[in-house]
Amino acid sequence: MHNYLIAFLIIINSSFGVFAQSNQSPCDAPNFDCGNGGGNGIIFSFEGDTLNYAAPGTSMPLWIGIGDTNTKVLDTSSTAIFALTKISGAGDMQGLPGLVNPSFFGYFNELNFTTPGIYEIQVTAGIVGFSRTFIVNVLPEINMCIESPSGECSVGNGNEIFANPQLGVVIPVDAVWPVNVGLIDSLTGDLDSTFVGEIYVDQVSGPGQLYGTLSMTGNKWFHFNDLRFSAEGIYEIIFHEEDSLKYKNAHLDVEVVTVTGIKEESTTVFVIYPNPIKNKATIQLANSSPELNLFIYDITGKEVFQKNLSANSNIYYLEVGSLPAGIYYLSMKNASSVVATKKLLISK
Repeated sequence: MHNYLIAFLIIINSSFGVFAQSNQSPCDAPNFDCGNGGGNGIIFSFEGDTLNYAAPGTSMPLWIGIGDTNTKVLDTSSTAIFALTKISGAGDMQGLPGLVNPSFFGYFNELNFTTPGIYEIQVTAGIVGFSRTFIVNVLPEINMCIESPSGECSVGNGNEIFANPQLGVVIPVDAVWPVNVGLIDSLTGDLDSTFVGEIYVDQVSGPGQLYGTLSMTGNKWFHFNDLRFSAEGIYEIIFHEEDSLKYKNAHLDVEVVTVTGIKEESTTVFVIYPNPIKNKATIQLANSSPELNLFIYDITGKEVFQKNLSANSNIYYLEVGSLPAGIYYLSMKNASSVVATKKLLISK
């Protein structure tokens, strides 16, 4: 096992330069606030203690700060030098900046891992003495060639950013909106497998705020797996390279809605796999039931699919090829009530 100890700081300044992230300051991020005092621990830019990270060789910018762990208010009066130690993991942790001056938060955009898998990382905040561990799930590399307009990859000739939303362009407020992004040849539609650089995502218009990991650095293509929207409405989003004039940019219009009337429940009544799914999924019930019915609802609460699971079995196969990509809710009901509801992700 290799351990890597690093410390880093980015001093807040109105002109950061280019750091592979459009919005670095945690004070500007939705669901976070800044104040003077109240720092009792370490706060991450991501939710919870687990971060789904980019494939090996690709970096996802993030920040770590000092603040109130209950209210997520960062303490701007605190100062610390943040150090990361790899406790465990299948590969190496690379691309980390060196020692710098203390601040109430640290930002970095060079972290990457050599091997897919689960890594346990410890954060320590020197001076104030706080520490916290989190899990990094480094995802395997996707094959984006089949998502290109031509369904193929080629070497070089890329001149246009291509963005393919995995769950469509209708998304709930604060839900993750995953998008695969690469460079294509506008004449052939082939994806450029030799691309190396930085891809940024920015909000052109919309009533709320686009937030999450707003840029990635690496090669071939990128899976933006932490984009979210803070309020319902229509948004225009642009994906571009550092030099926005270098390639033709990709524009997407996104409708963000509020989910009403449906609530996901933690349940062991059934499991769905895989999830997200493309065309076919397996549903496994904890116990067989001859009277169970399956319903699928879209995020507006509209029923879009119904199936009577009358066979006396606990395994069923669900085909969803006719449904567009997006977020859905799958409910199991018996004759009298809802048994359980789970979120169902359909990607194309």
